[in-house]
Amino acid sequence: MHIKNLPSMIVNLADPSGDRYLKISLALVMNGKEKPKASESSGDTLEDAAIKNAIITVISTKTSDTLFTLSGKEELKKQLMKAINNALGEDAVRDIYFTDFIIQ
Repeated sequence: MHIKNLPSMIVNLADPSGDRYLKISLALVMNGKEKPKASESSGDTLEDAAIKNAIITVISTKTSDTLFTLSGKEELKKQLMKAINNALGEDAVRDIYFTDFIIQ
């Protein structure tokens, strides 16, 4: 088991006004051994791209009203874990921690 810290992401929310977004940083508790990191020049790995895509896909369906509540955040965690595990084709993620969560 290891922690994979993801950089901050800014994702547009599905509010009717279209002017709300979420800045989020996540720490993923991953099953298995840590994989070697990509070098700075090579950019993201395929796994990183799949994780980011899953996060954007899930968050972009949420509204700020939903995410302001504790239950909304807990539901988001569950949906993110399911989407990321589906994208990676395994039960790679054991838990998710929000390390930054700002709705603007």
